[in-house]
Amino acid sequence: MLSYSLILFHPAVTGSLVAVVDDEGETRGRGTVHIHDGTSNTILVADGSANASCADTDGDGTAGLARMTFALRDIRAGARLTAEISPIAGDIDHRGRVKVKFPDLGGADGPLEVDGLVLVHSPGGERQR
Repeated sequence: MLSYSLILFHPAVTGSLVAVVDDEGETRGRGTVHIHDGTSNTILVADGSANASCADTDGDGTAGLARMTFALRDIRAGARLTAEISPIAGDIDHRGRVKVKFPDLGGADGPLEVDGLVLVHSPGGERQR
């Protein structure tokens, strides 16, 4: 089993999401994202579905996280949303900075996009360095 922990870094968007890939390759997501927009607060909860794609995009001989998506639900409105996670450079073998895009949220300037950090946890449950 392998897991990826995502921590969000943005003054108006906080929270963390975890994707767990089991021995059969099934990926499950959990966690919450809080979006603070002036007087409005939106809370998104992972609905259990997630997808993690791995590849050796940086050519170091080790496949790492190349893309990840989470299905989320707005707890107030009930709407289903998506979070798309992409490494800023290469793939993520151990830990790395990512861009997190919420295609269903945002305004005239385009979708909401924030920075994050992904940590990869080893099969023994310890964080990889």
